[in-house]
Amino acid sequence: MKAFILAGGMGTRQLPLTENCPKPLLPFANIPLATHTVRLLLQQGVDEFIFLLHHLPERFPKVLGDGGDFGCRIKYVGISENLGTAGCVKYVENEIDRTSLIFSGDLIAEINLDAMMQSHRQRGAQISLAIRPEPLPNAYGVVEADAKGRIIRFQEKPSQAELFSNWISGGVYLVEPGFLKNFPSDGPLSFEREVFPFFAENRKPIYGMPLAGYWRDIGTPSSYLKAHEDFLDHKLPAVYYQNASQITSGGNLIGAKVIIDGKCTIEQCVIGDGCYIENGAALRNCVLWEGVRVGRDAVLERCIAANGARLSPGAKLSDKSIAAPTTEKRTGAYVGLNGSTETSKLDTGLHSSVTVQVA
Repeated sequence: MKAFILAGGMGTRQLPLTENCPKPLLPFANIPLATHTVRLLLQQGVDEFIFLLHHLPERFPKVLGDGGDFGCRIKYVGISENLGTAGCVKYVENEIDRTSLIFSGDLIAEINLDAMMQSHRQRGAQISLAIRPEPLPNAYGVVEADAKGRIIRFQEKPSQAELFSNWISGGVYLVEPGFLKNFPSDGPLSFEREVFPFFAENRKPIYGMPLAGYWRDIGTPSSYLKAHEDFLDHKLPAVYYQNASQITSGGNLIGAKVIIDGKCTIEQCVIGDGCYIENGAALRNCVLWEGVRVGRDAVLERCIAANGARLSPGAKLSDKSIAAPTTEKRTGAYVGLNGSTETSKLDTGLHSSVTVQVA
């Protein structure tokens, strides 16, 4: 089977982590997420991958190569314009020569592709969506299906007043050749705002299939941290545990060449290669990328530290914050949910200039 991986997003909700790293290449459990994705889909019978790229496209071949190391074929399509989720697929529409999978590059999802394919073919679907119930569905594409599973209504990120269902699209689709024939190819196009609503409103064959296994996107700092907590609690599919030998008896994932001085407290953390944690530091539910240095007596809780971040002695970070090196000449900044930025008057305790993003 052929899979199209949607990997072109700018990752703005994950800044500054995604400033120099595309979201699908963010380390997850010390391995690029895209590596996990390829391994996951290989187990489901996918043997050909087409990565649809926009933000920092040159990074992907350096990580994944041509697929030879995985036993598959990987092709990369860099798209200079941001064409949206469906627009980038329309851009390579001629590549959809048989039933194909479309998979969002920021997902961790346990899928049964054989069962999904069987349902897709039995129903004569042009599009099949993996769907799942979500307690707080407003941040997603919300679907309503009839008794036969046909999707009759789709709305992206409805307000509370507009909410009509708690079932959401899971970012995993099976599609048929020609499914985008009614849409123009000269500009941006969205699955969520245009294609799926068009199919639903015009009673075209679009169906939903419930996802039974683990699912989470890592598109925000909060969900990224929660996915790591789930990983350490062994809730993810087995394919994500190929470096499980690095999980310590204390419930941490520790990379290579990590130095941890005595009398440190480390609980439920993922620590990348080459990190140095000085005496007396306390870390709980944190993710450290490569080469991070945590100073003596620093306290970190539910935080992310990007490659090369330096936290000075006594530093205190919490509440889903991000620490990352930056060229900005300020002590630190808090970037709120509304996107506004203001310089902090607090001493963040950070060795070098950093940006701190509160989820």
